[in-house]
Amino acid sequence: MEDEGKSQQVFDTKTIFTIGSEVTSKVICSVPFRSPDGEDLIAIGCAEGIWVGCRNDPQSLRRVLLVKKLSQFAILEDIGIFVVLADKALYAYHIEALFSASPSHQQASQRAYQISERKKDVHYFNGGYVQGRRLIVYVKSGSLSSTFYILEADIPRISSSESGWFKSYKKFYIPRETHDVIFLNTKLAVLHIKGVDVLDPFDLQTMTIPSKDDFKSVVDSKLRSSFRPLGMFRVPGDPESDKDEFLICYSNFGLYLDSLGEPTRSKPVVSWGVEVQHAALLNSSYIALFSRQSVEIRGLYNGEVTQVIKGKDVRCVWDGRVTTIADPHDAAVDRPRALGMMNSEEIPGCQKVFEVLPVG
Repeated sequence: MEDEGKSQQVFDTKTIFTIGSEVTSKVICSVPFRSPDGEDLIAIGCAEGIWVGCRNDPQSLRRVLLVKKLSQFAILEDIGIFVVLADKALYAYHIEALFSASPSHQQASQRAYQISERKKDVHYFNGGYVQGRRLIVYVKSGSLSSTFYILEADIPRISSSESGWFKSYKKFYIPRETHDVIFLNTKLAVLHIKGVDVLDPFDLQTMTIPSKDDFKSVVDSKLRSSFRPLGMFRVPGDPESDKDEFLICYSNFGLYLDSLGEPTRSKPVVSWGVEVQHAALLNSSYIALFSRQSVEIRGLYNGEVTQVIKGKDVRCVWDGRVTTIADPHDAAVDRPRALGMMNSEEIPGCQKVFEVLPVG
């Protein structure tokens, strides 16, 4: 990995695993977590299963779950389960399946509880807290509409290993194709090709931001010709002001808006200059923009480039999103804030899984 911004280096990168023939497909997703005894672990998902290894032991990676056609997973440490989207069906497992050394215990803990109502119709999901409630949202998305299923965790049943880990809370529709849902403090943000729908998961009141007129008035026509919303992040502001500001990251630009979806600042648009595939929140001051050739570290408040990390076939495999009620950005300095993958230049044919963490 080549760093072009060492004079302003605020984040560092460290290779966690170099993956060769033991994993026959590309790394799709990853997440850091801790075992009950406090050991830092990294889970890695590929098309044929999930591997787990110790964060500080490159030789410790081993497959813990054989799953075909995996596309996404999340670890919900606070309630002791992990959720897997495989072959368009959503399943939950006890977290012990990821680190149990006992074959008999591992076999029992690997029993899957199917979350989705039907098989092979789930396109993506996310988990988080809204107003103290532990929720999972999974989505069936088509070219004309998306169906959202909101489930609430039944923690006593999960703890006692009874069936019925999640109970249905709400179901609603959005008349367009969508590709991601993000948990905000009290609302959900749904990303789609036309922008972001911010909605209350309890009364389902919805607001699309930015408005069509605002979008056309502030965003250059060249930038509007091809874009995709990637994330929505709260911007730190004046502590004496009661107005919230957000940065919506699109694939080729960023747009600063207030909580009503109206553009802020005299120049609310920041052009990235590259085609971005993924945006990750690193802390309250910085974001990381992943393109195929680099990771750009930018200031959250002004969008300016602070640091550039070069690589080949770079991809984000964990964007730092929080799936527990605690905020990892308040944790230790050495906790990873994002995880990426790139082709190894030293060993042809191998993949490198790396972490982005603050300079200590």
